Amino acid sequence: MLIVALLCASSAIAGKILGAPEWQNGGVEYFDGTLVQTSSPGNKYAAPADGVITSWGKWSSADPKKLQQLKLKVARESPGGWQIVAESNLETLTQVYAKNTFLTRLPVKLGDVIGLYGPGEQIMAWKESGYFAYGKFGEDALSSSAEFLQPTLNYLLVVYATWEPDLDGDGYGDESQDTCLNFPGISGCAQTVPATGPTKPGQTKLKCKKGFKKVKVKGKTKCKKVKSNKGKHKGKGKGKAKGHK
Repeated sequence: MLIVALLCASSAIAGKILGAPEWQNGGVEYFDGTLVQTSSPGNKYAAPADGVITSWGKWSSADPKKLQQLKLKVARESPGGWQIVAESNLETLTQVYAKNTFLTRLPVKLGDVIGLYGPGEQIMAWKESGYFAYGKFGEDALSSSAEFLQPTLNYLLVVYATWEPDLDGDGYGDESQDTCLNFPGISGCAQTVPATGPTKPGQTKLKCKKGFKKVKVKGKTKCKKVKSNKGKHKGKGKGKAKGHK
């Protein structure tokens, strides 16, 4: 079992930066609405496997008077087209001409792509050959609406995100968020895990009522009724020995 676990750990995909983390010095395009990068050289805006986006960010404008407010968007392709499936909180970029990075937790599937939403005129992308995007002009396309995005011109989005694997499928990134690896459904748990297995959310320490005691059956702790000795043994010194009056 240990050998198998080591082999699985060594073959796991490492975390990856999606999108464009470096400063982009292209022509400025102001965009109002939702825009996602559906196609790019090397598919660098797409999740390489199922996992979790744990942070995202963007280089801010060099103009200190124009603070940007943006959301990270995640889109997925379906038979009907591209749809938004997840989004971060609306964040304000306060660092001028620098990376602005925000923590988040967005489970994603293989092939999901990232993008942005900005209210009003925002510096989000510019035209560039080799890139293609889908979006909604003037709208915050929400994951709850299930609406389809529309194809746009060749836009390159200035946005980046940190993707991490999630081998136990609990929705927490294995490298920076999941404190109980290989135990699905647990995060932020105690530093030690009981030998009998992980504690389930809401589970309390086992207590036995009066007349019962804790016993281990096949590695699991259970309550078992204590057998009474009453009436089976005579008290010490009671009764007469044979042959004596």
